Amino acid sequence: MNDLTLLTPTFARDIDRFRLQRESIEQCGIELPHIAVVHDEDVEQFQSVPHRKNLRILSTSEVLGANIDRRRRAFRVRRLNPLHWTVRKPIAGWMNQQLVKLAAAQFIETDAVAALDSDIFFIDRVTAEDFHTGGKLHLYETTTNIDVQMAEWLCRSMKFLGINPAGQPLKQYIHHPFLMHREVLREFYASVSQRAGKPWIEAVLDGNVFECTTYGAFARHIHGMKLLEAAEPRLTLSYWWPEQVASFERDFLERVRGGSYKIVLIQSNAAKDTAEYRRLIEQAWSGNKLSV
Repeated sequence: MNDLTLLTPTFARDIDRFRLQRESIEQCGIELPHIAVVHDEDVEQFQSVPHRKNLRILSTSEVLGANIDRRRRAFRVRRLNPLHWTVRKPIAGWMNQQLVKLAAAQFIETDAVAALDSDIFFIDRVTAEDFHTGGKLHLYETTTNIDVQMAEWLCRSMKFLGINPAGQPLKQYIHHPFLMHREVLREFYASVSQRAGKPWIEAVLDGNVFECTTYGAFARHIHGMKLLEAAEPRLTLSYWWPEQVASFERDFLERVRGGSYKIVLIQSNAAKDTAEYRRLIEQAWSGNKLSV
């Protein structure tokens, strides 16, 4: 497997993080194609970002269709806005981004997809080979770092897919980047649509299930891992929990120097401005220049 596309669903409020992500891709000499899917009203703003090598920008309506995008626009409108009364089942922006990831096989031509949230950036070069073993794409699957809420998300996804969760080992599929195989996604669309008797997107929305746990459960229990290999996300240095984010300035460079990390996640919910940690990121880039 030599073909993989990076995919970032994002929007205007995260544009500074996206700019950092794009800069990191070029700083690290990453040659993989990159598609950003942004809200229709944000396309012009994203067209002006620098560091555009191998970058393509699509709108949410191009990817998900005008009806889904209209429901996304209607989510936060006030009662006085006609959209409040005329649009059924509005869709939250975060759910819209999850749909974009799951829809990847409908607009991405490579066999593999690495979905990146906007709060991910690179500190070293990655290639498609970093994400597969013996021709099989990695499925990031672990048994640690799971809380009760994450366990409930997995249970909900399994029930949605018709899998009995009783007696099943607890797995964690919420990892970054989120890797998907195009053929697994295509099987997912057909399976979910047939089971629900409706388009897969509508079934996912009605089931209120999450992308990582649903794809992971499908890949493991229904697809049977035919094209995939279970792996741990060893390339990513994750600052996910609040206490981890709080320690970033103290231990980031030490952890980078002591590991083989190429990707960093700083959870956006921590509300850290990119300028707050840029100095440390530049040091990490400088330290890894020999690998580019």
